[in-house]
Amino acid sequence: MLAAAPQSVVGSVASAGGPRVSVPVDWGRYPGTLQTQIQQALQTPDGVMAADLARKLRECELTTRLMQPQAIARVVAAGSDPALVAARDAQFQTYQRIFANCQTVVGDPVQLQLALLDVAVAHGVVGAAVESFNLGQRKPEVLQGVKRDAVAGHVLSLIPVTSHKASLFGISLEQQRSLRLAFEIAANDPEVGTLIRPYVSVAESLAGFSAGKLGFRFNQDGLTDAIRHQAELMAQQIVERVKVPKPDVTVAR
Repeated sequence: MLAAAPQSVVGSVASAGGPRVSVPVDWGRYPGTLQTQIQQALQTPDGVMAADLARKLRECELTTRLMQPQAIARVVAAGSDPALVAARDAQFQTYQRIFANCQTVVGDPVQLQLALLDVAVAHGVVGAAVESFNLGQRKPEVLQGVKRDAVAGHVLSLIPVTSHKASLFGISLEQQRSLRLAFEIAANDPEVGTLIRPYVSVAESLAGFSAGKLGFRFNQDGLTDAIRHQAELMAQQIVERVKVPKPDVTVAR
């Protein structure tokens, strides 16, 4: 997939249409409008709330696209079965409420996401660093946060750590190969492997993009038994995190 920009590859899996490895955004969690919530999270500052609101802003992007006239017309034309129409109308009402809340936001949504994620990263919120990384942030604390979360088995954080240069995250090539093996082992799990496999494929695509190699696949030949054992233990962490989806806003311990 050499012609694709790296971020488009990540987005294809990390979007609402991809496999679910975390809990959905809870739009009713905080009182007030999205704008007042953002102000509160930045002023407090509240790391968990900030990470949650960054996810809301990301969902605003999707909701805005879904509320475009062309998108609505395609959904309406999809069918007239009474049960489907009722479900569609209920979903549309939900989108309308979210869209109205999103319209209360003042300022550049991307810059607001980065500001919120800065707060979340500073408070050690799991998953916040990789969201900031995917928006182009390369601060040392962001890179360290991505590495920390990846080692803890956070699937989305594993993508950049296994696909970019190892030195970017301050790890050796051997450590990166161990993480890649752990990712691969987890993708072969009989229960949740099918959920994890698309993320491994994204990581391989990104690594291939960087290396200029079409159809690149992780190769773990030559790893020592000790490194393989470490990878197996890490794979268990990945699998357990996917088996019991955790909020992206849990704080690292």
